[in-house]
Amino acid sequence: MIRTALSFAALACAATTAQAVPVTYSLNFDFPGVQYYCVGCGGSTTPWAPPGGTVSGSITLDANNTGASQVVDFNFTSSIPEMIDAYFWMPGETPTYSYGDPYVTVGLSGNTFSFSNYYGYAASGNGTGWRSFFYMTVADLGDIGGRTLDASFQELYQYSSIASTGGFYGTVYRHDNHGINVGPGNGSAYATTLTANVPLPAGGLLLLGGLVGLGLARRRKTS
Repeated sequence: MIRTALSFAALACAATTAQAVPVTYSLNFDFPGVQYYCVGCGGSTTPWAPPGGTVSGSITLDANNTGASQVVDFNFTSSIPEMIDAYFWMPGETPTYSYGDPYVTVGLSGNTFSFSNYYGYAASGNGTGWRSFFYMTVADLGDIGGRTLDASFQELYQYSSIASTGGFYGTVYRHDNHGINVGPGNGSAYATTLTANVPLPAGGLLLLGGLVGLGLARRRKTS
């Protein structure tokens, strides 16, 4: 009986460690600072200034997939501090990034996942309005699926307009004013450790069952 229980527990443990499952990480933090850029004032960038914007929500990653498909679900909202100077045209923005949104696309370049959101446009890629780019750079893609995940973040809010100039160039997209949520310095990313809300997998339940069986077997033997 004891040998059977041990074998059962070992089998459950092997099943738990061998099978990777999608893991959901919480995205709840404040960016340390923010910067603004203005074409209309000579292409200047303001110095780094606190506070930055906020991010809240979650992202689910699956190490069994490849490329951008490692992102299997996400739902988070971000914001950027309002710029008082009128020429920046920067209202307080709070876009939501969610899986299945037709205006949100996900990409992967190297270790950096990018979430692009045409949340201020009448149609994706066509019109005048705000667009946001949320960047998550994972320190090691091999760590996806672990209890914690080291990553760094930046976020760009960009105002785009269509200028119909005619002539040789035709219609020109202008990316004029923007704001960037940054880390602890000019143009830097914000590094943090994400924590996963990992549910007890089925293998873990089997392991517990095996250990309970082992305890019962010992109790019967002693009695």
